[in-house]
Amino acid sequence: MNAAGGEGSRNVRSTGDPSVSHTLSNVKIEVLTGTRELADKITREIEAKFYADYSIITSIYQVEALRDHKF
Repeated sequence: MNAAGGEGSRNVRSTGDPSVSHTLSNVKIEVLTGTRELADKITREIEAKFYADYSIITSIYQVEALRDHKF
């Protein structure tokens, strides 16, 4: 998980609630999976649990690990 920038289109958080830490008020999570099916499952679960309450962008890319012997 990485801190991500941005405050929304109006430069405010949509909830209006103060965050505990401005550094982690926006996050970026990147996940590498072994299969497209697992990536789709993770995306569906994120959608079901969080889309209604949070501004979320999800994307899926096919990638290749350059140092795959480390994983």
